[in-house]
Amino acid sequence: GCRRSGAEIEKRLTIRTPPKVLAIHLKRFDGAAKIDTPVEFPPRLSLQPFMAAGHNAEHCYSLYGVVSHVGLLD
Repeated sequence: GCRRSGAEIEKRLTIRTPPKVLAIHLKRFDGAAKIDTPVEFPPRLSLQPFMAAGHNAEHCYSLYGVVSHVGLLD
């Protein structure tokens, strides 16, 4: 709601308590168009850059599986 010109605004969500199992769903469409940009999945993912302030413990996940839809939206 800030209407001042030149105002810099940043929205950031952080994680206070990470889940034991992390499932990530990627939105791969824009309206009626499918997004075909390739996505690479690292074998390990650290949540440290996304943790709330005061949480210094390392929270890493190992990739277990990937489900990829091939084809059209319908």
